[in-house]
Amino acid sequence: MSIVSYSKIYAKYPSPLSPKEKKVLLGTHLIETYERANELVQLFRLPKYKSFLGLETQIYKFAQIGALLHDIGKADTYFQKQLKSGEKKKVSHALLSLTVIDNIINASKDEDKLLKNIMMLAVASHHSPLKKSLFDRSDPQSTFDIGLCGVLEEIQLFQKNFDIEIPENILELVNKKPNTTYLAKRIYNRIKWDIVDVPCEELRAIYVFISGVIIYSDYLSSSRENIQKLETNPEDIILKHKGYSLRDYQEKIFKFKGNGFLQLPTGFGKTESAILWLKENSNFKNFYVLPTTASINGIYDRLKKVFKEEEIGFYHSYFEVFSDENEFSKKTLLKSFFPALNVTTFDQIILSLMNYKKYGLKEVVFSNSSVIIDEVHATDERNLGLLKFAVDYLSKKYGSRFLIMSATFPDYLRKLFQENGFVEVLKTKYVNSIYSHIQRVKIEYKDSDIFDYESLIDELRKKYKKGEKILIVLNTVERAQKLFQVLIKFPKKLLLHSRFILNDRCDREKELKELKDKKGPFIFVSTQIVEISLDIDFDVLYTDCAHFDSLVQRFGRVNRKISYNGPNNISVGKPALVKVFRYEEKYPYNPEFVSLTSELLQTRKITNENDLLKVNNVYYDIIKDKLVNKIEENTKTIRQIWQKNSFIYAIDLKEEELRNMVRTRDGLMSVSMFPAKFRTEVAKLEEEFKEKKISYRQYVREKTGYLTKVPIYWKNGIDGNFINKKYDNKLGLTEEEEIDNGLNQ
Repeated sequence: MSIVSYSKIYAKYPSPLSPKEKKVLLGTHLIETYERANELVQLFRLPKYKSFLGLETQIYKFAQIGALLHDIGKADTYFQKQLKSGEKKKVSHALLSLTVIDNIINASKDEDKLLKNIMMLAVASHHSPLKKSLFDRSDPQSTFDIGLCGVLEEIQLFQKNFDIEIPENILELVNKKPNTTYLAKRIYNRIKWDIVDVPCEELRAIYVFISGVIIYSDYLSSSRENIQKLETNPEDIILKHKGYSLRDYQEKIFKFKGNGFLQLPTGFGKTESAILWLKENSNFKNFYVLPTTASINGIYDRLKKVFKEEEIGFYHSYFEVFSDENEFSKKTLLKSFFPALNVTTFDQIILSLMNYKKYGLKEVVFSNSSVIIDEVHATDERNLGLLKFAVDYLSKKYGSRFLIMSATFPDYLRKLFQENGFVEVLKTKYVNSIYSHIQRVKIEYKDSDIFDYESLIDELRKKYKKGEKILIVLNTVERAQKLFQVLIKFPKKLLLHSRFILNDRCDREKELKELKDKKGPFIFVSTQIVEISLDIDFDVLYTDCAHFDSLVQRFGRVNRKISYNGPNNISVGKPALVKVFRYEEKYPYNPEFVSLTSELLQTRKITNENDLLKVNNVYYDIIKDKLVNKIEENTKTIRQIWQKNSFIYAIDLKEEELRNMVRTRDGLMSVSMFPAKFRTEVAKLEEEFKEKKISYRQYVREKTGYLTKVPIYWKNGIDGNFINKKYDNKLGLTEEEEIDNGLNQ
């Protein structure tokens, strides 16, 4: 057996593959991780369960032990050799850590034995999602030498805090035949069998807490980052960003404390008002949550101008494309919500509760947090059910605070959250007084499809000549593409929908921002993606009929400029013309709900924004039974996933049953794919990266830029990661089959 001094046992080491890596001694890393864990157990909140009474101190203790010993497997001789040579790791240090921990942690009480097992599972999965098959692969023989004893000796000062005793024959115990890795696998399998009889929600909660503390403290130690807290005064932000004193309703929001829902008209500064709510409600972590990546980008760009750089971050599924070099270098930290204020999407909350990947880290970060959820109206009934579960669970079990916002808050949605203690931030009577003095639109319903409306082109031509900005919203990508081609003779026009590759979509969003600030006419054709957080003002709107609440959001894209001097003194100028056209196709909306919307538009008098809200309530009163049933059904989804995965194991989306659980809009899921047209470009990037001609950052960013969203029912046209459909940079991905796409080459 070779003898290695503990002073030469490393947690990190520069190698040919990572020459910029700094040397970090293993003992130093473990002690620093432990010290960070001491801070985190006070900041993270342990979920409220009766069965936890009296166990809090023990749970904290095992989280701290896990942090102290999580990387002890790196003291293995074979691992150290791989670390210094830069070889691909063939032995798991997380697995090997179990062998050492099992032999030095004394768990005499039954509850301690359970906590020890959960802690060891957290250690085993601190680099990988927890799965039963986590260590099924074959590992080479490994051996611990005297260096292990040296590292343990370095951290033995912490023995007095825990029931830790390092056996004199520790090397003999961890190096039992046939080999160390085999022994570690036996321990892992034994733990799985030990807890198989106690799968429950409380077991999962303990794993989340211990796992979250270990991974978070490990990241903090490795990155040498400090725990961030929100220091900027929200009131200063409003005054600095907007240059005016707080409005009367903002004063009310500023003083509100607790869970609430906030309704304000479009253009009334909901974003700034929500930030004011943080004054009385800011916790360890703060979140600004929106439904789409486009809306995330816009809000983040606004907020980062007034918050300190280290206080704010963003993360969503296309982070690589929209992040700058500095943000990309901190991807792991931003992905794990290390900043004090995180701008992100609905799915990040939901996935954290669905046992997705290393779910313990994200779920524990949402504990003891303050969460602003904007544009909640944009959530379909499937995701609304999931979101409701998340809000209920995090607020009741973790003490998280929520502010839920919308410009259209139907009574049924209020009651949905009032059942769990949510209250109005602004009273209904006060809100109604604001809405009743706003008349943005004059609505005309046309009992014909927009493509059958003979006067359409003539009207558009007249308005275009007057210099008006025209918005046309169609319900499907195909309809939007078709109408855009009809407008070929209009010089300034723009098409935007979800089936452009990211590169082209970014260009269009940039062009739209430029058109916003220029005088003169243009026509913008879009799908329902226009409903969410689009900060641009149009003069006229032509739209397919849709669900009533969706139409209200579309109406909010026109005549947005508001002069406000108190609740009874509001001016928006002359109402903008809105024409709504009959829509009878089956997708993407419920035909019954669309038909009801058509009827309401033709039979109800709508003269101001408050009338819109009243009719919106009528709409929901009629459909609420069907919606409530779906929402209640979908609130059970997460618990079903927990049970399917024995509560603690990570979700495996390869299983059809689990895929069905996470689908939205009755199965109309979309997946990210490359149009076949860009096969050559993607292959070139892959080759350049393999030959080290481009950086990983450049490779990921440029490759992601060729992705687009594809309906899952197009799967027959998918060849690996490529979709066999024609792509046009003016129209986006079409339904037409690609002929020469290289599939047969």
